[in-house]
Amino acid sequence: MNQLPSAFWCVSATEILQHLGTAKEGLSSEEARQRLAHYGSNLLKPQKRSDALTLMLAQFKSPLILILLFATGLSFFFT
Repeated sequence: MNQLPSAFWCVSATEILQHLGTAKEGLSSEEARQRLAHYGSNLLKPQKRSDALTLMLAQFKSPLILILLFATGLSFFFT
């Protein structure tokens, strides 16, 4: 297949359909099955669930937070 120009709005619909290997009517059932087997389903990966404690502890990974906590501790120590 030829490469399409980077500006997709400059390409005609016929050229895009030809580049994607489809028609205005869509894919046949057999072609859809083949592409599904080859590329997999079009699904997003589920996000990992975290509990409240894990989320709170993850906040302390930031160096800025650690510096602020250190400064807070120093201010309590010197007051």
